[in-house]
Amino acid sequence: MIIRVDIDDTLCHGSAGGNYVAARPRKQMIEYVNNLYAQGHRIVIETYRGDTTGKDWRELTKNQLKSWGVRHHEIRMRKEHYDAAIDDKAVQPWLPDAPPRFRYMIGYGVWNRQDQVCWALDGIMEHCPHAAHVGFVADSCKDDSLSAFDSIKTQMLLGGISTSRFVSARELGETGIHSVLMHQFVEHTDCDALIVLQHDQRFAADPTIVLDKLLAAYGAKLGIVGLRAGFEVNLSKVIGSRWG
Repeated sequence: MIIRVDIDDTLCHGSAGGNYVAARPRKQMIEYVNNLYAQGHRIVIETYRGDTTGKDWRELTKNQLKSWGVRHHEIRMRKEHYDAAIDDKAVQPWLPDAPPRFRYMIGYGVWNRQDQVCWALDGIMEHCPHAAHVGFVADSCKDDSLSAFDSIKTQMLLGGISTSRFVSARELGETGIHSVLMHQFVEHTDCDALIVLQHDQRFAADPTIVLDKLLAAYGAKLGIVGLRAGFEVNLSKVIGSRWG
């Protein structure tokens, strides 16, 4: 089968507005495409790069695909015929086990952790391609955590992720932050599920692959899935999910 694979917002993110030099790979999607390559499908990388900016991006594109480890047979700078498409704007009914695509809100709250805000949010953009909204709670922060969030939210908006923020002068605590995020989720978004990040965690893979299947199976009956990491002194004997 000939499978056409899109690049921007599919194999990578961060290239909105023709800023292709800043593109960063989506590892989970690249692994998925590489598996299709290994199964014997013909992988054709196609892109509209150049149509948007009027420049020749072929060399940059070839070097990026090589450095990201994307296995493919051909690169086309214009889109042509194919049997199936892997694209951020495409529906993929040809995948027999593909669950419905759901929209996710990612919730994140911090207490004076300005050094971790961009680190954690960057993990969302890299590993959660189906994140539709990010809700941020600054819990009685006395540092620059809010400024750190504001510095990266524009990048999220360019990537198609809407944002909201809540600033509390008094300390809410962990359960209070969760309550605020759940209220935002129910009252102010049309997302299907809410994922709440622990304040010092960063996604290392896409959790929505598993959650898509749970939502497809249980729908409104699905409650809370807890993925709490644990560890001993000096981060020894770490116990946690593969996503954290």
